Amino acid sequence: MRLLFVLLAALCASAPASAESGPRDPCVLTTRWNPLPPYWVAREGQPPTGYLAELLAELGRRTGCEMRFREMNWARGVAEMRAGRVDLIAGDVQSPERDRFARFTRPINATRNVLLLRAELVATVDVGDLSALAATELRIGIQAGANYGPEYVALARDPAFAARLRPILEPKSGWQMLESDRLDGLFIDELSALNYQADTSGRVPLKQVFIFSDEPSRVMVGRHLDAEKAEALDRAIDAMVSDGWLPRLREAWIPCPTDPSTMGCRIDQP
Repeated sequence: MRLLFVLLAALCASAPASAESGPRDPCVLTTRWNPLPPYWVAREGQPPTGYLAELLAELGRRTGCEMRFREMNWARGVAEMRAGRVDLIAGDVQSPERDRFARFTRPINATRNVLLLRAELVATVDVGDLSALAATELRIGIQAGANYGPEYVALARDPAFAARLRPILEPKSGWQMLESDRLDGLFIDELSALNYQADTSGRVPLKQVFIFSDEPSRVMVGRHLDAEKAEALDRAIDAMVSDGWLPRLREAWIPCPTDPSTMGCRIDQP
């Protein structure tokens, strides 16, 4: 009898554990954010709200994942994704450099990047496009780590152009530096600029000089996640657009009718 017991015990110990014998690992996705209305709006003691915050929260619900929001600036978020500690970044533009460490979903937003200058300076400088900045003495704030499109990436290699740029870590710092005359202008998302000017009632008179990129933004998915997860996230976003949920969310935060095909403001043709 004792021999039979020992044999049974050994058999049980060597048998593979059933896949259902223990809890499965939960799906947890980490993303970065910092205040930038209308995309990210801080709430004391709660996760952020805003267009991109609510988009990612719904994306988590539709894919059965917990979405964890970590407040950090853009440059740190990109570095953390490279290191495999941030899984998603919403609102980035696809590029060959980004493709090395991330996959991209379908577009989630279409807006324009613009150069804003202090209004009193506009008549004193001749800047019709990005390349003209190299010949000026303007101090232009840029979001550190941001990708403003292929023309900007190419020009940033020119020392004369790069000398005009002042990297800033937090969007609010750029506005504060404009107000204290430490910057002459900003490269900025058009909707963020409108939001700032509405909130401050034009405290610093600014003028849009030109539009320099209109690349659609997407959700960037770190390559440390498997391709199947990236595809599932992309399918969920596509469903959010198809069933009208995402266009309605965008219109709740951005005051223009949304074109589902571009996820930008609808331009009615005559």
